[in-house]
Amino acid sequence: MKPGIWNEVTGAKLWQGQMKAEAISVRRRRPDVEQAWELTSQADASDHRRPEALDSLSQPAPLTEVLDRSVRAAVAEMTLGVSPLAVTAAFADWWGHLALSPGTQAELALDAWQRTFSIAACCSPFPSDEDACRLDDRRFRAPTWNLQPFRAMALSFLSVQEW
Repeated sequence: MKPGIWNEVTGAKLWQGQMKAEAISVRRRRPDVEQAWELTSQADASDHRRPEALDSLSQPAPLTEVLDRSVRAAVAEMTLGVSPLAVTAAFADWWGHLALSPGTQAELALDAWQRTFSIAACCSPFPSDEDACRLDDRRFRAPTWNLQPFRAMALSFLSVQEW
């Protein structure tokens, strides 16, 4: 059996190939890991003695550190690795520019009202413009999409998709 290091944080036995990946992932918080990796990569594979620098790795991480890492891992999994702070900053930047652009605000509001009135006109029992109210999308070919309230839903969906 190969010699390995027991990792108290993840609860797994790490072999030399995995030790490098672990050293890279925790290098920022534990500078002694890089030194330990250098010592283990220099050691002979048949030598089962542990270098002294690895003693600090065998110590369990503080509970607060484990908690922080667990929360960060859960957030990264939920957001697919995208930082929530980066998304918040991008949204705040977009919102700030829109807040300082009254012309763009008026244009967006006018477009929203025009789309709303167009959908309302198409959903009336006697639409004024049959061609503008036609559902040409293949997803809405079934005849039931021309009945209310499904026609209003389909037109609203297409309007938002086009916007």
